[in-house]
Formats: sequence, structure tokens, C-alpha cells
Amino acid sequence: MKPLAPSFLLGLWLCAPQARGEDAASGWSHRTIQVPGQLSPSGRSIELTFEIDDGPATFKIELPEAAFGRRQARDPDAHLAASFAEAATRTGAGRWLPSLEFAGQKGKFFDDGLVAALELALEDGVDGVFVGTRRWLASMCSALLERRGSAPEGRAPGAREALQFLATAAVLGGHPLRDLGLDRRTSRAAMEAARRFTQHDRWMSTPMSFYTWRPELARIFQRTRWLMRPFDGAKPAQRAALEALGEVLRARPDLADGLAFLVSLQAALTNPSREPSLLELLARPQPVHGGKIHLLPFARSPEVDFLLRADRQGRKAGEAMQAFLEEVQTGRLSLAPKEDSGWYDHRLYALEALLRFGSAEERKLRVDTRYRQRLEAAFATLLTQARETQAIRLSIASGPLASKEVLKVRLEVGPALALEPLPTYYERLHRAYQFLAGEVLGARLASSWRGLTHVQPGRGGRVSLGTRLDETRELFLGLHLLSLKNLGLPPPDPLPSESVAALKRAEDWLAAWHADPEMRGDVRVITPLFATPERKLLCWAVLGIRNLELSVAYEQKPSVKLLTDVKAELDIRVDHRVERLTVSVPVFAEVRLPHLHPLSRQSFRRVCDRHRTREAIVAALERGER
Repeated sequence: MKPLAPSFLLGLWLCAPQARGEDAASGWSHRTIQVPGQLSPSGRSIELTFEIDDGPATFKIELPEAAFGRRQARDPDAHLAASFAEAATRTGAGRWLPSLEFAGQKGKFFDDGLVAALELALEDGVDGVFVGTRRWLASMCSALLERRGSAPEGRAPGAREALQFLATAAVLGGHPLRDLGLDRRTSRAAMEAARRFTQHDRWMSTPMSFYTWRPELARIFQRTRWLMRPFDGAKPAQRAALEALGEVLRARPDLADGLAFLVSLQAALTNPSREPSLLELLARPQPVHGGKIHLLPFARSPEVDFLLRADRQGRKAGEAMQAFLEEVQTGRLSLAPKEDSGWYDHRLYALEALLRFGSAEERKLRVDTRYRQRLEAAFATLLTQARETQAIRLSIASGPLASKEVLKVRLEVGPALALEPLPTYYERLHRAYQFLAGEVLGARLASSWRGLTHVQPGRGGRVSLGTRLDETRELFLGLHLLSLKNLGLPPPDPLPSESVAALKRAEDWLAAWHADPEMRGDVRVITPLFATPERKLLCWAVLGIRNLELSVAYEQKPSVKLLTDVKAELDIRVDHRVERLTVSVPVFAEVRLPHLHPLSRQSFRRVCDRHRTREAIVAALERGER
């Protein structure tokens, strides 16, 4: 082994084709490359092996040109791609590098399928855990009918109103009313209420996100949104209906347990609620006389909580995300999960690493202002994607050397980035999926959830939810370890066998991601945030994908060893080069729709297909185009 003098330290040459990774923890941040050398004066060639250790290196990432602004409208690449697979075909001279959002999108596709699978499973019940939403609704109706029938002269205050509320939910969910034993008057009233809800309350009833994949998911969406409508305790009829529901739940612990399961699962899968619920009402010794009470409450979210605290409902479109982002960036708002946080908070905590670097990034990365802006844009799109998956439950605010024989070598090498390096982001996503598996699904559905089929759009896959979640959790652990390795940061000591397998899964997936059908999926989504007093709907949207060029260089050079035993003197020339890379990144926009009718994925994507550029899409949406 011959250590090179400092004057021979390496410059940048990303991902030399001869580079070989190492799996053992002992050589964690080491790579080897082979380069040809020529003996002088004989002219004989010899191949040399060098070892590159990125441990002492630091990395400088720059965005050569502004990623945002007026230039984008004139840029040929302003025509946005719908998928990463499409965007990857448009790369320029730079090697295509998997972006943060590329990895995050893989998680997004899993998340949609996971929640869809849970919704479908809960419909008919999970053995030993929950009887099923349809059966629970039917039992609630039966209990109300018994209560009304046993009351004097068949009358019970609020029972008819409560029955109509639940029967409307049944209509929206596709449950035949004849199976519920309702009288004709209640049935007609429920059908009319369902019609009015779907036609006149579209901002609440329009299926969004993956709920448009199947008719049964669309029905679940509308039924759930109906059950989330609050009862106004200040209105006598609604207060009586609420109290009638409460009396049934007090008399039937099995039905109360069913409701508690649904509320608890939502709190774990998304977040707990800040809104008063019927379950809380059951613990009160006296009836409620005012305020709004929910049977199924909306979940809280950091972004809506912030907007409500800041009283920003009157701000112009384009400012809400920036205000929230600055609050997180400055540390005034932490996205760290709270003690009672659900999976949504754990998911968002990963995004904080894009605005406030963890110790790994602080130690190894030096980035320019424009790259910081690129990470801010990534935060916006990834937050939009995460929120869109959970849209049904999240609240919306309303608001050289001489010798006789010299070996001449030209050495070019640089950081071997396999993906955009932010290990804290990938680690927190891994932990979020661990939380989902243990504290959400495992704690509430025992082991039965593992056998459910993961739902995918347009494909009748038979992969179990347990298998997919294990794969997703392992993938993000592997991406975290690979990012550590790329930056020359040490792995966990000792390196567990499951980490080695996770690292291999991540490397294999990145090497063959084009063959992953999910990554050809459309990433464009829109999700509502709040309704303004002018009856406009402020939404966050991901409009498509564009490509950005990055330049990456070593700031502090890595150590280099020559592994080949050579007797000749060395004449080593080191070239320091800047690598140009291309990352495909989603484009975020904050828009204000001129109505309270949320757009389905299909309607939104039709607008994007017609107009293609960010400016044209935003203008079309704000005109009310569908």
C-alpha cells in the first residue's frame, strides 16, 4: 500500500464506470478504481488499482442556473413530464441522478396502495379486530330502530334524525337501504340527503386521490366524508340526533368499541383530531348544548394548524406554502412527531431534513443558495404528495517525479453518488414505515393486516400488504445506508445483517428502477387546503416533473491509496473535474380555484395535459377550467 502525497488528492469525477462498491462495513466508504498507466520510456502499459476513501471528504453541490423564475417559461424543458420515467428520457449531458422526490415518489405509490387496501379491508371487517364499517353502520341503525320502537308511542327524541344521518351514509356507501329495515319516509329522506350532498357539497363529497381508482373506493370516500360532517349542538334537532347516537353507544359497548376503533385507527394512520368528537361526549355527565361535534373527526396537520394560528386565510395564493416553509426553516415550527402523533406526522418529519440539515448533512455537504431553493421546492412537492394520500381525513381550514522508468497515470475520480444525498430524509422515512407497521397496523389490526392485498391502480396484483410494507421499509433503510456510504459517513456499528440486505435492495432497485411499473405512474396531484370567505378553494398542486442540472464537487478532498504494488516511479496527474448531473423534480404550485368543488385526479390531469407549462396550468385552474 502506497499512500499518495497531498498534492495527488483526487478531484471530481462522479461515478467512474470502473468503480466498484464494497458491502463490508470495514470498507464502508472505500471504493476501488482501475486506471491504465504507461511506463516511460518503454511505453509498456500497466493497470493500477487505487482505493478512494470518502470518509474525510466533504461535498459541494451547486445549481448552476436558477431553478425557478421567468426563464422557465422560455425553457424547452418547461413542458412538464407526467412521470419520472418520461423525465429521465429528456436528460442532457449530465448523468441522471435519482432525486429526493424520485425516492419519495416510490413511497407515495406504496402509501396510496396501503391506505386503499385498508379502506377495502375495513369495509367487510378484519377477523378478531373490527366487524366492518358496513356491518357497524347496519347495527347502529338497528339499535336506533329498537330504541325508537321501545319508546312511548314509538317516539324517541332525535332517533329519526340520527337514523336519517346513518342511512344517508349507507346510501353513499352503496349499502342497500332495504337491508336496514327503514320506513319509507326515512329511506326517501336519506336518498335525498345523499343526492344533495354529492351535487351541492362537492368540496366535501368529490372523491380525490386514489379513491377514484375503483367505484367502491369512491363510495367509501363519500360515505366517510359524510360521517365527518359535524353536528351543530346549538341546533335542537341536531343536538337531539347527537344525543340519540350517544345513548345507543352507551347502551351498546360493542358499537362504541367499533367507533373507538375507527377513530383510533385514523389517529394512528393520519393524526389525532383537535375537534370534539362523539366519543368525548360519551364521557361527559351532561349533554352538550353548543359547539360542533363529530362522529368521525378530521385529523390535525401541522400545515393547517399553522395557517389557522397565523390567520392567513386572506393571503394571496402562492404565500401559504412559503409562510409554512419559512416557519419550519427558521426552527420556529418543529415537525418532530409529538407523543400522540400518527403516521402523517412521522412522514412529514422526514421532510424537515430538506430545510434543516441533520448532523450527517451538516458535516458533509456544502450547498449554494440556489440548491437550497431547490430543496425548498422539493419540500413543497413532497408535502403535497403526502397530504394528498391522506386528503380524506385531513382537515381543511376555512378559511510529477523523475526516474529511469516512470509510470505515468492520469487519475480522474469523484464522489460516487447513487442518489441525491440526504440520509436523514431517507432514515426518517424508514422510521415512519416502522411506526406504521408496529404502532398503527400491528397495534390495531394484530397480524391480520399482513394478508391484505396491496391495492394498485389498474392492476390486479396479488402481493400482500405485509410483503409490500416490508419491502418499502427495507428500501428506505437501504437508501439511507447508501446515502451514508456515498457521503463517506460511517454505518451503524456493528452493521446488522438486515442492513446489508436493505443496502443491496436499494442498490438493486436503483439499478433497475426503469423496470418498476410504479415509477411509470403519473405523479400529478392536487389537494385542497382551505376554503376562503369568497367561496374559493386554496389548493396545493404538483403539476408535473421537470429536469434540473446540478454540479457536484468535493470541497474537502478524499484520501487516496494506491493498492497495486508497483516498482516504478509514479508520475500521477490528478484532474479536478466538476460533474454535471440531472435530477428530475416535481413542480409545485399554490392555486386558488374559483369554486368549492375539488378536482379529481383525472380532471386535474386533463387540465395539465392541455396546457403543459406551469404558468398555463395555473392560469387555467384559476379560471375554473376542468
